[in-house]
Amino acid sequence: SATSLTRIGLSRDFSDPAPAVRADEFGSSPFDAIMPWSGMKRYNVIDGAIAYSEDDERFSMTGYDTVVYIPPFYYAAYKDKENTKWRWSISPVEKEGYVLHPGSGRYIGRYHTSGNSSAVFSKSGAQPLVRVTRADFRTYSHNKGDNWWMLDIATWSALQLLFLVEFADFNSQNKLGEGCGNDVLSVGDSDAAVYHTYRYDDEFVGMSMYRWIERPWGRCTDWVDGFVASNKACYLGVDNSTFTEATTNLKATGITLPSSGYITGLSYCDEFPWAMLPDAASGGSSETYIPDYVNSNPGVHALRVGGYYASIGDSGLFYFGANFSGTSFANPSVGSRLIYIP
Repeated sequence: SATSLTRIGLSRDFSDPAPAVRADEFGSSPFDAIMPWSGMKRYNVIDGAIAYSEDDERFSMTGYDTVVYIPPFYYAAYKDKENTKWRWSISPVEKEGYVLHPGSGRYIGRYHTSGNSSAVFSKSGAQPLVRVTRADFRTYSHNKGDNWWMLDIATWSALQLLFLVEFADFNSQNKLGEGCGNDVLSVGDSDAAVYHTYRYDDEFVGMSMYRWIERPWGRCTDWVDGFVASNKACYLGVDNSTFTEATTNLKATGITLPSSGYITGLSYCDEFPWAMLPDAASGGSSETYIPDYVNSNPGVHALRVGGYYASIGDSGLFYFGANFSGTSFANPSVGSRLIYIP
């Protein structure tokens, strides 16, 4: 029932990462010099093209869409023959038994999406856009240009796997802070940080940041595309141009979501082995197994991830909310993020 994992492969003797606890201080991680983690840097998108990086003297986090690059990486994910243990592994290069992760080789919004129906963006100092359905977020995001989409399940799953291999623990809140606060506040409160991964402390109440991605949980929960639950049956896809609020262009996984509760198990799907889909939620808690909540209801529902500011113990990198309609549900605690796929 422990949230911690056992390190295998070349990382078996690695020490645990130490996130920064002050904005002006550095943390450390044994993965800082290893791809793809070392390549997760901030970039600015200007006029629809990746223009400046944090290594460029012209780089600024204000005025432009700011994104974080997820370099291409290869992964292996499977359960053993007894179906009692998961194994996850990442390789920066192609090798036997590993395949390219569909959520890698792209950029994710450093901040929650802001703006309005006329124009959305990922910019410091702006108020997150909420009270918008998933269907509308899809439209607003792609209106930015051919390479722009809203956050999808492949990208989110890539972040989950990168975090798991680095921290060897499902308890993201324990590692990086609860991420709670008092409201859906303006983005950019991590801009003063000098290190890419930041954990909750008194300076930034409820602050959390993973590899420059500000507040992956704890400000507003994010709509995610490419997933539909139909009477709790999971349907997935990876072609952003075909996503709708129906299962029509998605593939059945054969996995059924459990009743709502703290997650205690994940199911394996041959078609989407990278997808971390809950299949058990009985006897868990905010400190055991996978200590984030799954919400599921009969009917046709979209996916929300992360968890919002007031959900506290339910939130985290593995929160899985599949209990609201993507066409009709718009709430002050639900937003999204942008992704840019070259």
